[in-house]
Amino acid sequence: MGGQTVYIVYADILFFINFCIDFICLYLSAKLCACPAGIARTALGSALGGLYAVAALALDALPAAAKLPLHLLAAFVICFAAFFRGDWKKTLLCCGLFIAANALMGGLLTAVYTLSGKYAHYNGGFYAEIGAGSLVAIALASALCAWVFGFLSKRRLKSLYADVEIVFGGNRYTLRLLADSGNLLREPISGLPVILLRPGVLPGGEPLTLERPGQRVIPFSSAGGSDILIGFRADSITLKTLTRKKDIQAYLAFDKAGNGFAGTDGLFPASLL
Repeated sequence: MGGQTVYIVYADILFFINFCIDFICLYLSAKLCACPAGIARTALGSALGGLYAVAALALDALPAAAKLPLHLLAAFVICFAAFFRGDWKKTLLCCGLFIAANALMGGLLTAVYTLSGKYAHYNGGFYAEIGAGSLVAIALASALCAWVFGFLSKRRLKSLYADVEIVFGGNRYTLRLLADSGNLLREPISGLPVILLRPGVLPGGEPLTLERPGQRVIPFSSAGGSDILIGFRADSITLKTLTRKKDIQAYLAFDKAGNGFAGTDGLFPASLL
């Protein structure tokens, strides 16, 4: 063919390799963003990534400037399928981390196969000669990396959460709260820390009005401006971590901004740990 080099790309192997890489990158992104993503949705996003890798072979005629927006759009679709649960901001954050993780993984694989000399550049992409043994090794390495990172993340995340037992109005409630080092709210008179709760987690605690005894105005400032919360005291509050249990003194207040608190019932100051 006039000396033109012909490359043979096996679509099934290309799909499988990209599925593995996308799966581990989606997994890492979910852990880093504290964004819950089930196995099924992660697999769906990875499958879309594998299909796009195969379909991208047909983009040879497009200039590089046209390919980049398509690649970014594909990354967003993959992350949308894996992560989106109504929170656009978190989905975009996960998408950015997913792109960064893919760049890192791609760079590492490029370095390995460049050193081996068994590679070729085609259509702006990097393709390597991968045997059956290398294919199995990549899959096992991906699974091992995901397991190690997940194990370390799980240990770290456990220290960021705590169960808080609240006795209020004669009833006992156990809430799952997230420790927040940035929660510096204090009730201005007593100086006690403030635990922010998701509305509705304490039946009978709302609506709050200053006519009820024991309630205090708690002013605060944030990026969105200044406002006030109405704080109240519970009969008792017990903080339970993995290693200990202790009674704490704090005011409770219901969040007004509609925060999701990463799926928990609220935030408590990390200083209480």
